[in-house]
Amino acid sequence: MSDILLKNCPYCGNELEFDGIHLRCTNQDCEGRKLAKFKDMVALLEIKGFGPEMATKFYQAGIHSVFDLIIPSRLVPAAKSIWDKNVEKVFDVLRKIDTMSLEKIIMLCGFEGVGESTAKQLALYTYETSVLNIPDGYTFDFSGMNKKIVDNFIKNGKNIVYGVINDISECVYGGLNIIYPERETSDISGVEFTGSPKPYFETKEKFLEAISETGFKHTSLKDAKFLITDSYEST
Repeated sequence: MSDILLKNCPYCGNELEFDGIHLRCTNQDCEGRKLAKFKDMVALLEIKGFGPEMATKFYQAGIHSVFDLIIPSRLVPAAKSIWDKNVEKVFDVLRKIDTMSLEKIIMLCGFEGVGESTAKQLALYTYETSVLNIPDGYTFDFSGMNKKIVDNFIKNGKNIVYGVINDISECVYGGLNIIYPERETSDISGVEFTGSPKPYFETKEKFLEAISETGFKHTSLKDAKFLITDSYEST
């Protein structure tokens, strides 16, 4: 088995390394890594018919950034060289993109380790410090986030994000409407309850009414921060 295990990257020849689970090329300039990243970013656009094969086609035509796909001056020349009916369908969808959330823009930048939940936090942080101009000295709660990723974003990411926004806002058809995140104005913690509230309360409704007076709010189990139950074995 070891005889057939790849030792070198088929794209750049760099020696491959295990990252604990995957066999990866560590060469940052590897075309294979860049193509794989481009495919991942294209997938985030969720455009029907724009799969890995089509993404490879655009990449080989010279489109190496997902943002270049929605900037006509960059997309049109590349699309001409690979034009067919399938490309035309994708092109029609791309040219209609006129709205994008700041969270999506951050994800499309492809920062290492930034997934959906982290992107939400970084979008709110970027909005509050760069758009609302809240002083840099204020405290933002990044609890649960990877400190290295957050610190790197604060140091370099905001400049990259706003460079992208300025770029695409000036170039896309009719401009780009950025949807900024909103901070929840309530500090109320969501609660769900299972089991019986007796003997302290006659009904679940009366129990939930009582805790609402102490700063808690009844929510669905999915949105709840706390689950209150009458049994240790409750799931």
